[in-house]
Amino acid sequence: MIGVNGRSVEDTYFDGDKVPVEKTQDVPVGKIGIFIRGSECFIKEAGKDKLISRNESKERNPDIIPNERKINTIGIVLGKVGD
Repeated sequence: MIGVNGRSVEDTYFDGDKVPVEKTQDVPVGKIGIFIRGSECFIKEAGKDKLISRNESKERNPDIIPNERKINTIGIVLGKVGD
């Protein structure tokens, strides 16, 4: 279980939601996952070559394109508590 902090996957998950996560290294394209880069943890949609912010404000919630800093996959989000 992890708490959502931020707005990058609104209108699916909102700041403060609690989401159960299944540990896996494989998050299929189009599914929401938990990812870590350095000391930062992200909840994003897995894309073919990037992590996608579903929030329309790409300036405040940008997509993440892997670069020289490795991104580790923690798991896939299974829904949210209360649904």
